[in-house]
Amino acid sequence: MMFSPTHYGFRQYWRNLDALERFTRSEPHADWWRRVRELSAGAGFWHETYHARGGVEALYVAMPDPVGLQRFAPERRPVGPFMSARARIQGAPAG
Repeated sequence: MMFSPTHYGFRQYWRNLDALERFTRSEPHADWWRRVRELSAGAGFWHETYHARGGVEALYVAMPDPVGLQRFAPERRPVGPFMSARARIQGAPAG
């Protein structure tokens, strides 16, 4: 989807969380995310995952202003139980 000349978006639907996790941990996707800051050339990235049965997780890289959930939801750093998307979606307890 093209929202503006400088704002593109993608929507994907996955069969289940296991399939999504397999994709995110496989190449080239995993390598791209490890290198996102050096590859971005100043672009910002945001990623939100919504589970059909409830739960959501999001991450933002180099965004100049708050967008999406970041505009109203409290920030939780990706440490401890929040290191995996599965834990974030399933609502890991605040540490």
